[in-house]
Amino acid sequence: PRFVFVDDAVSGAEWKDRPGWNALLAALEPKPPFGVLVVSELSRIGRDTVRTPAAVLQLEEAGVEVRSYLSDAPITMADESGEIHTIFNSLAASFERRRARQRTYDALRRRAEAGAATGRRIFGYQHVRNGDGYVHRVIDEGEAAAVRRAFALYADEGASLAGVARALAALGVAPPPQSPAWSGGAV
Repeated sequence: PRFVFVDDAVSGAEWKDRPGWNALLAALEPKPPFGVLVVSELSRIGRDTVRTPAAVLQLEEAGVEVRSYLSDAPITMADESGEIHTIFNSLAASFERRRARQRTYDALRRRAEAGAATGRRIFGYQHVRNGDGYVHRVIDEGEAAAVRRAFALYADEGASLAGVARALAALGVAPPPQSPAWSGGAV
């Protein structure tokens, strides 16, 4: 288990803030305690046309063989065929990352243009489907009253965020769904 490296919910385009990847690299020095790295496919190492082949080379230079279990094949820079395959697949993963980003941006833009919600529920609003296929924000009057009270406490009465939180809790206002209790951060 200590040699299972995971970066859940981290883009393959990210190279610095990947705890699992960084732990894998740290395990290579001074001598890796394993001889094979098994990944589902090359894009799990990264989705960058330049950095991914360099990462494969770094692993191989440390004495670690990289294998894909989906293709049951090595991922290598050790020979011309492997190098071409690795570079081509890195380019394809990089293209797919960009296309996915464009598709996401386009979908969110279309939702916003339709007046629909593009993110999680915001305190003071409910998400409601109105038949157009999108989720729209509708004012939740109970929560909206708490929002107006919070603004009045902060802007008009000079309360701190922590003071607003204490006041809302004292009034028995339920905190936002993603917060267990009222706090300055929740405000």
